[in-house]
Order: sequence, then C-alpha cells, then structure tokens
Amino acid sequence: MEKPRRQGILTASCFWPGSEVDLTYRRPTYFKRYDRHRSYRQRVDDALTWLQLPEEKRPHFITLYFEETDDVGHAYGPDSPEINRAIAHLDTVLGWLFTGLAKLPVARQVNVVVVSDHGMTIVKPENVVNIPTLLAGTDCRIEGYDQVLFFWPDSGKTGKIYRQLKKAAQHFQIYRRNEIPGFYHFRHHPFISPLVAIADPGWVLQKSKDAVPAKMEKVSKGAHGYDNHFLDMHGIFYAIGPAFKSGYRTGTLRSVDIYPMLCKIFDIPPRRNIDGKLERVEFILKPEK
Repeated sequence: MEKPRRQGILTASCFWPGSEVDLTYRRPTYFKRYDRHRSYRQRVDDALTWLQLPEEKRPHFITLYFEETDDVGHAYGPDSPEINRAIAHLDTVLGWLFTGLAKLPVARQVNVVVVSDHGMTIVKPENVVNIPTLLAGTDCRIEGYDQVLFFWPDSGKTGKIYRQLKKAAQHFQIYRRNEIPGFYHFRHHPFISPLVAIADPGWVLQKSKDAVPAKMEKVSKGAHGYDNHFLDMHGIFYAIGPAFKSGYRTGTLRSVDIYPMLCKIFDIPPRRNIDGKLERVEFILKPEK
C-alpha cells in the first residue's frame, strides 16, 4: 500500500503542480516529471490508469497540465486563428478524458475542475520600453522578465534611480517596495527589491542594454503577468461532478479560493496562512445533506 501524505490522501500529478519538488514529503504519491514531448493522449491515459488502480492504491487527487494555449498565445497572440485551433484541440483532449472516465466504475465519484493559470493579452512589437536607456550613467542590477523588473541599486543610490525612472515612466509604473499597491500582496518580504517596475498591460520592459531602444527584433505576440484586475488576465473555471451544482453559472471567481474549495471537498483543513477564502466560492458546491 502506498503511504498517504500529510493530509492522509493519495495524490498524483502528470506535471505541475508538485511534480518538480525534490522533497519526498511534499511530492505527490505518483508523479511524472514535466516533459513537453509527452503527448496529450498519454497524459490523459496516465490519469485514467491511476484511476483504475485498486482502491487502496488509487489517488484521490490528480493534476494534469496542457501547455498548448500558452505556447500558441505567446507565439501568435490571443486573438489569432492559431489560438482558436489550440482551444479546439484542448476541447478534444477533454473529450478523451470524459470518454475514458465514463468507462470506469468510479466515474460518478469523480469531480473534474478545469482552470487556466492566467489569461493573455496582445503585445505589439513596438510596445517595448528599454529600461537601461532610462538609466544612462547609472549602475543598477536589474532582475525580472518583461512584465515586472526588480532593481537593486548600489548603496545610497535608491532615491536617485527612483526619481530617474519616475520622471521617465511611460507605459509602466515604478514603486518603492513599501509603496507597491496592497492588492499585489507583494511588499513585505525582505527578498523583494527596493524598487519594482510593473508594465502597463500590453507592454514589455526590456532590461538588456543591447536591445534596440524602441523595438525588439523578436517579442511575444501575447503576454501575461500584468495587473490581475485587467480583464484579459482572467482565466477560466469549469467544474463538474458530484460536489458541484449542476448547470450553474457564476461570475468571476478568485483562483486563490480554489485551494480551500478543494479542501472542503476532501474534508481536510486548509492551511491558515493563505489568501484564499472558502466563503467566496462555497456557493458553487452542492449543499451538504
């Protein structure tokens, strides 16, 4: 018999989340390391195979990951014919999963939750801000990527660099760490840099000194990582199964609330130090009898 983890249930992951963790006490009972070359059919078959294990070995929580819409959205943009074909393909993949589930004895016991981890918005090739050109004559270590950059000025230089970027800021916002808006939940940890720049939706922050100032030779046609109040950053949420109301349609849900919702379904206590709240999402579950 496989050993249950901390909450006493068996788990499985065909790629994220959890499959890359090297701590055995935090890793799923069954897992596949991420391999983008593993076909979607094989990934679905992995989940169906796990569900056919004897009850004492069968995982009660399984995750599957499909990267196609993310890859295609970056390469061709979120409004392209290519993204429509990618969505249609993933719809077919879900069809494989539901067809396979229908053949299993546990079919009526399975809840399926379909989510995306982010949205996607259009980025034009010319929508690039070359940050080093705004810091000419000033040395500063810059980290991060595209939508968010982190600045580590030399001692005593933070104020100067802040003022320099604040004066030149177009299509991005520059914040001192303690000034970052509270809704980002991103200003109290000491590992956060003294200055943080956040791009406006549809814009990219370039940190390379060698980039063409007004335009890069190659830029993604779609991007994410912007302010989550921006509608294009919203993802999807679909759920079906014995735990959920049938034919019910809701407004916007918060992805951080999915975790406590899953804990409710499994009847296990969620961690306390989280942003998610069960009361914001519990209404989509069937009332307890």
